[in-house]
Amino acid sequence: MSVRLLLSLTLLFCLTFSTLGTAADTTPKRELNAAETEHALQLLAEELTKNLDAIHTWQGTCLFQNQVRLADPRITKDSNWQTTQGQYTFWLDEIHDRLRVNYHKTRKPDEFNLLTPQTPIKVVHPTNTQWIVQGLDVWELGEDRFGSVKGFPEGILIPGSKGRVLFRKLRVDSEHKSLFFDPRELTGNGSHTFARTCRMYADALSGKPGTEENSKVTKRVMITELTPDSNHRQYLVKIDYNSPEIEAAPIRSETTFDSRFGFNAIKYEQFRGSRLIHKRTFLYNQVGDIFLPHEVDIVRFSSRLADQTEIDLRQNFKLVESKLNQPLDTNLFEIKSLELKPGERIVDQIRGKAFVQYEGRLVPASQFPLLIK
Repeated sequence: MSVRLLLSLTLLFCLTFSTLGTAADTTPKRELNAAETEHALQLLAEELTKNLDAIHTWQGTCLFQNQVRLADPRITKDSNWQTTQGQYTFWLDEIHDRLRVNYHKTRKPDEFNLLTPQTPIKVVHPTNTQWIVQGLDVWELGEDRFGSVKGFPEGILIPGSKGRVLFRKLRVDSEHKSLFFDPRELTGNGSHTFARTCRMYADALSGKPGTEENSKVTKRVMITELTPDSNHRQYLVKIDYNSPEIEAAPIRSETTFDSRFGFNAIKYEQFRGSRLIHKRTFLYNQVGDIFLPHEVDIVRFSSRLADQTEIDLRQNFKLVESKLNQPLDTNLFEIKSLELKPGERIVDQIRGKAFVQYEGRLVPASQFPLLIK
């Protein structure tokens, strides 16, 4: 190949690459002013709330994969990643604000063949858990695990200390655990649903009593409107937060809402200064007029300055079965559906009381030793 031909091909490649790069940035966009920003937030809050309110009951199955990068590679022989795969089966009664979730850990996927779909198989594992959520209260039952005996009188020996323990606790205490699952939270950033976030800032900008001062919020929220075509609109919502850490770089979130999916979010990113630390991407299925998250991919990046591009955590949720607004078996939300066995313990952390399952009924822990003598 001649030098002249080689130079010609090189120039053609550079021009083509430059043209493609320029074409990717031609989407019409504009920054919204304060009034337009308030209007856009109101629109997003209304559309997202309407989508959630249309869900009266929801039952389905969600596959879950969790990959954690271990700080010490010596913990594992072949990799410094720990992989867990699980399956959630859930029943949501939105009208009565109650939820039932069964979680089963499944076999570790073949790390050398991740592209091939693998059918989860239930295995016995300590992390298998069931939840019944009623408003702000949660009943949590873990299988074959050591449970706290807090609340049981001193000197009482419950036969089989290794066994299931049913805990009643505030929902916020269960949410701190990485395994807790609520399908509604697939439409959020891990802290709040996007509907709640948009409503909160829309109310603040409108000067609604009890919200943040209007001038402060105006400086913290910016929206860019993108219009790829006449029937397609996106809002890129940027929110600045004060870092909880003294002298730390400020935190900023950027969320892209898309009209093709009922203005649901398709991407969420969180930055500390200029560093990306948290990213979520969303895919949707439309069922009637309702948009459901079909797949959510979550990535959290290392907080260590030396590893700015290292991934510490990757999670994937994939909805494989879903039914909307169909009757649910109300027994699913009853404690008896957990089928406690004789001698298994119950710890009510909200009321500070403890019970033992005995002959089909719950007996206060203080009375249990007298019954089994």
